[in-house]
Amino acid sequence: MKISKIYLDMDGVIADLNGYYSKKYGVIPRNDKKFNERWKPEIYDNKMFANLPILEEGKDLINFLMYCKTPVIILSCATTDDFAEVATQKTEWLKKNGMGHWPRMYVKKKPEKGLFASEDTLLIDDSEACLEPFQEAGGNVIQFFNSVQTIEMLNEYGVNEYETYIGT
Repeated sequence: MKISKIYLDMDGVIADLNGYYSKKYGVIPRNDKKFNERWKPEIYDNKMFANLPILEEGKDLINFLMYCKTPVIILSCATTDDFAEVATQKTEWLKKNGMGHWPRMYVKKKPEKGLFASEDTLLIDDSEACLEPFQEAGGNVIQFFNSVQTIEMLNEYGVNEYETYIGT
């Protein structure tokens, strides 16, 4: 079976939310007891999602997917309460980092990613809360840990038709 579309998550795969947040506060967001008081100022005052660094572990994957013949679609969670603002910032991030040409779709909750699953689609995500609903709905998944492992798994799915990929 050939994969017809690759859905690609952002935070934790290509954008470094945990690195940004832990550098600033000494803790990753999900472990931060002060998360609720810090979250909105980070979004609205600091434009956090527009200014995240590229995830180091994701750089070779980005390069691979740029030259891959299989269509790539960004599928990222943009939260419920601040959906419009976060989606706007994530789109800005993609454009600033050379990925603005990829189509993008945003969901409010992680399980909603399963709505895009089919037997010929694949989701690359770091979160089991996104991967499980996608797989349960009949889609293929790769849990992201690093580029090397993910590219190897993409090759196993037959996604290796690239023209000029040069890894680092």
